[in-house]
Amino acid sequence: MLLVSCDAGTAPVASDGASDAPAGARFVARDAVDAAQLPQAILAECHAPLMHRMQRVKATVSLEDGRKLLVQARLPSLGRVREGKREWLVAQGRVEALDGGEVSAAQAATLRDALAVVDAAAFGPIHRASRCRAVGADFALGDGAREVTVTLHPNTLFPAAIAAAGATVTIEDYLRTPTSWVARALRHPRLGSCRVVFEDGGLLFPSDYFEDKQRPRATRESVRAPIPGAAIETQSSTPIIVAGKATQLVLLADPGAWRPRHDRYRDVIAELQRQGQRIAGFPLLFTDERGQRRVAAPFRRRPKGAAFAAPDDYELSAIPAGKLLVVYPKEGDLDARVATGRRLLERALTNRKLQARGPIIAQPFLQLQTTPPDATKLEDVVVRVWVRIE
Repeated sequence: MLLVSCDAGTAPVASDGASDAPAGARFVARDAVDAAQLPQAILAECHAPLMHRMQRVKATVSLEDGRKLLVQARLPSLGRVREGKREWLVAQGRVEALDGGEVSAAQAATLRDALAVVDAAAFGPIHRASRCRAVGADFALGDGAREVTVTLHPNTLFPAAIAAAGATVTIEDYLRTPTSWVARALRHPRLGSCRVVFEDGGLLFPSDYFEDKQRPRATRESVRAPIPGAAIETQSSTPIIVAGKATQLVLLADPGAWRPRHDRYRDVIAELQRQGQRIAGFPLLFTDERGQRRVAAPFRRRPKGAAFAAPDDYELSAIPAGKLLVVYPKEGDLDARVATGRRLLERALTNRKLQARGPIIAQPFLQLQTTPPDATKLEDVVVRVWVRIE
């Protein structure tokens, strides 16, 4: 079926010398566009060979300030975003750090906006559109969730801007390939000018790829300070006081080597998950009040969930809610960072006249239930060192 009737020739050039549309774009009279069939017409014009590939993508987004983000996404609302050694999960507007670190409100906004830019560059709302209607000079798309407004370059089938969720992303430049036209330069109202390069499309992600299997499901950018004097936790290299949640522990004797630690810890995490408990962070390493070295698996009971029924050979403990003194040493390998963290906390306890309640605990950001860490990982691992205080 013919979706639009197109006049011969290309789109005109504006009188000021700037092109109203990408060079080489076909001329399509505005009154020749059938609004109901516009999404299919746009895709046939620009994305014909990409019809089933632009909803599961991998792209690099270069920001105006020089930063580069690697975005792997199941559009529109699921993405994993990597910058350097850090990686975040963006899921339905929630942002989680996959290394267990804190996420500031500004970081969360940038990551959500980057995912929105990739969605616009991929023509995501157009691929998902179930209906379309003309609204003045623009078009309103229904994508099954909310309405999205598309503005076309005059007399073409090329989107000039896509507005969704209160933000309008402007498409400033297209890349022309032998078979398609792909948006590559876009402007976001908060991110500014962005350049998007699609590395792959039509990817098949594992079913749990966009799940955070380690951290509790929470919106970390939310500001919560239930205890007076406590701060939002950041990866501070100087000790800060933060609010700690009540947490239960499964205590294990520390064998002192990573392989046997992994073997036992893996079984404990599996049992906690089997019983529907919520894993409450990375493993804990410390020496208890009797001088015994311990590995602990932290967990919490889910709201309205069943309490943990510990097997007979499990030893349980608990950490009550309260204030924590926390530091993230930045230099050296794991052992060096733990030693530095201990020294910094002991000094802060003395200088600030704080009373420790319990041992100093090291919490390396390791997925110990998955695999024992190798030497390379231990040379540069994030470590949270902390102690309960009064």
